[in-house]
Amino acid sequence: MLVPPVEVMRPRSADGVPAQAPPPRELQYSLELDGFRALAFVLEGGRVVLQSRSRRDLSPEFPDIAAALARLLPPGAVLDGELCAYREGRLSFTDLLRSHADRVQAGVPVSYIVFDLLAVPGRDVRALPLRDRWELLGTALGEARPPLRRVPATQDEETARAWFRDLREAGVEGIVAKSLGSTYRSGSTWSWRKVRHSDTVDAELIGLVGPPPGRGRCWSGRRTEAP
Repeated sequence: MLVPPVEVMRPRSADGVPAQAPPPRELQYSLELDGFRALAFVLEGGRVVLQSRSRRDLSPEFPDIAAALARLLPPGAVLDGELCAYREGRLSFTDLLRSHADRVQAGVPVSYIVFDLLAVPGRDVRALPLRDRWELLGTALGEARPPLRRVPATQDEETARAWFRDLREAGVEGIVAKSLGSTYRSGSTWSWRKVRHSDTVDAELIGLVGPPPGRGRCWSGRRTEAP
């Protein structure tokens, strides 16, 4: 059985939506969502761990998601996905920072949007190509309904470009293009590439503080904004 902690696979940044190859197509495009990245481990006895990227267990903060995973999946299943909150028809990252009780009182639903499968009972499937893991994920989730669902994905480049153009107002951050032949490997990889929306304003740099080579703070005569 695959048990936590496990380091997630991370995409590298791209300047634009990568081009699809002619058939047989080589890329899968999926939505880049604004939420908490989490690996979901269903352990013996139905206990669920929602491991954050910092290896913290988020399941006490999202008990409804943990309960849904325990009901749907057998011990030994391990998923990769994003915890996402919704408010007024769009993704709301700030609501994820609130307590479970506050979200319930405010009527803010949370879903676990799954985009990969790392293990099934008795088998670690990370060495399989993404095309095979995606099929296994569809079988594992079956007719799952919110709060669990598989991420929208396509192999059509024009559809991916339309998603990137049209879904920003819904809180979608961008698109992730993944090689269908890629295995699941911990850490960053060029096999997965993400293109995200960004908003910038030109500014004059006035000062910089902080010990090199780490990050510091900067002041500007004009405000600079980024997502």
